[in-house]
This record gives sequence, structure tokens and C-alpha cells, in this order.
Amino acid sequence: EVAKARKEMNLLNGTSTSIASMTGVLPLTRWSDKVGSRRRFLVSEGLVTSIGVGLASLLNGAGIWGAVAFAGSVRDAFMAIMFAYTNQLKGSEHTSAGVAVGLLTSFTAIGNLLAPPAGNSLAVFGANVPLMGWSLMIFVGSISLLLPVVFEWVSKRKKLRGMEVTEENI
Repeated sequence: EVAKARKEMNLLNGTSTSIASMTGVLPLTRWSDKVGSRRRFLVSEGLVTSIGVGLASLLNGAGIWGAVAFAGSVRDAFMAIMFAYTNQLKGSEHTSAGVAVGLLTSFTAIGNLLAPPAGNSLAVFGANVPLMGWSLMIFVGSISLLLPVVFEWVSKRKKLRGMEVTEENI
């Protein structure tokens, strides 16, 4: 009886996350095209996912469903925007699009391989700690999307000060 209820709960949770994600993919991707800053959308969607997973670690019962649906509401839009963004990076050409998508897919697969055991290893500290760990990983990954902006800012500052910008002093 309990196993059947858990199975139904897991099915409902997965379904609500998929419905939320499918509902959000078209409006969010179109909006990112209109705004013209895919990086902003990627960072904000990553933060939404991080917050949702973090909330799931703190909530109980039905609140977990809401948190997971919230986190999953941007899942498909994130991936769609990420693939489009990868092919439109400065200096990329249409001839290298396949390589860029292949590298992105490879790194995503490596993350999918390493993140579950990394998070699960935190279970010795408490049942909700793996979710906190995954939330932190998602947060760090989202913020890392801003690194090119930081490097560009540093490069511009050095040019303004009259310093020659090379790979050695960035």
C-alpha cells in the first residue's frame, strides 16, 4: 500500500515537472530572443533551478512537489537556449557548430555522471543534504556562465589603463 502510494507520488511529481517544463520552454526561449541576452536567461534559469532544488531540501510533503516543479519549469528552456547560445558565441562559425554542440553534450554527460554520486555522498550528513549539495552545484555552474563577462570587463579596464592585454596578464 505504501509502496503503491510512493510510486503514484513519484509519477505525479515527474509529470508535474514535465508539464511545467513544456509550458515554459516556448515563452522563455522566445523571450530570450526578443531580449537578446541568452546569457542572462541561462543564469536566471540556473538560479531558478538552484532555488527550487534548495527549497525541496527544506520542505516536506506536497511542498516538495511545488519546489521540484518550480525547479523543473525552466529545464527544457535552459537546454534549448544553451544549445542556441553555444552556436552563437563570438568567433564561432557555422562549420564548427557540430563540434560546439558535441562538446556541450559531452560535458553535460560528464556532469550527469558525476553529480548524482557527489550529491549522494553527502547523505551521511542528513537526508536533505544531497539536495543542498546539488543546489550549490547548480548555483556555481550558473554563476560560472558570467566568467566571460568578468574577463571581458577586466580586459577593458586594462586597456583603459594603457596596459597591453595578453593571455599572460588576464
